[in-house]
Amino acid sequence: MKRLLVIIFLGVFILTGCNKESTKSNTNTTKDEITINKIDSLSRSKIMANTTVIDENGLPEELKYLTSVTDLKVDMINEVYTKSDINSEIYDILHDFSFLYSKDNKSIKINLSRIEKPLRDTFYQSENIVSKVSGIDVIINSYDKEYLANFTTNNINFNIETKELSQNELLSLIKNIIKNK
Repeated sequence: MKRLLVIIFLGVFILTGCNKESTKSNTNTTKDEITINKIDSLSRSKIMANTTVIDENGLPEELKYLTSVTDLKVDMINEVYTKSDINSEIYDILHDFSFLYSKDNKSIKINLSRIEKPLRDTFYQSENIVSKVSGIDVIINSYDKEYLANFTTNNINFNIETKELSQNELLSLIKNIIKNK
């Protein structure tokens, strides 16, 4: 009987110790909570902006990491300017940076802005249920073989549009952006 009690006591002690250890390791990692909002239809529109093509040397230092957040090739980097006055002919406010990447049939467009949400030419309606990726609120939408994601990290607003990327590739891209902020 004493042996049985000792064995039970040791078993409870070991299990309790194991549970505490796993709880500690769980607090060091953030569990992603992913919801993909389905879009029934997209519409595209021309935006009132002027773009200037730049190379990596023209980027602010804190944005240069965006040239290596994916294994797709950077095709083009743009500065996107808007008008400070709607009646003006001059596009004088640097509103966004736009990165275009491609490889085979896959493509990514990352727009980012420090001012407000980035300008975009794709419009849609969805439920906008928020996901958590690496602890950051992200709205992820899908339409056909496209993903659209919006989030803010380090006071920079991001809008990502992808074609032919898997959900895992999109999540990896978002995590790379967040981790390099």
